[in-house]
Amino acid sequence: HVEFFRSVVSLENADEGMFERLARSAFPTLDWADRVWGGLGDFSRPYIAVRDELVRYLGGLSDYGAACFRDHDDGDRSELPKILSARIGATTSDENGRTKRHKPSRDDRTRSHRGTNKVFWWHVKLQPHVDRIYFLYERPSVDHPSGLVVVGIFKDHCVLPS
Repeated sequence: HVEFFRSVVSLENADEGMFERLARSAFPTLDWADRVWGGLGDFSRPYIAVRDELVRYLGGLSDYGAACFRDHDDGDRSELPKILSARIGATTSDENGRTKRHKPSRDDRTRSHRGTNKVFWWHVKLQPHVDRIYFLYERPSVDHPSGLVVVGIFKDHCVLPS
């Protein structure tokens, strides 16, 4: 039924509100930061121009994201970006140490998820230099025994150190 809900986005020409309503059924293993949906208009291109890419890459994150992180949770994550990118079908990456030490970069990537502030460093690149889906991985827990990918930001690009 997941593919049905993903196809409805395009077939019904879903606007941002409909996309949000379909998301839980189309991408059932993802969770969402508080107020993430307001960012659907924050790409460099109009929402309608990125909509099919969002379905494809959120689908990849939903289908494979948590498993990729879980399978590489042994401390050596050097191959993780390459494997995750291949599974999702788009380039993914974690931010580098310089960006992570840069307070404005950290602040720009911080969002509330279920009332707790979290930093979303990982991202899917819709285009090489612009348009990102920022996300994080939470390790397995009692509530989420398989781990959890949380989508936090839809945006053209977050702040980087100059």
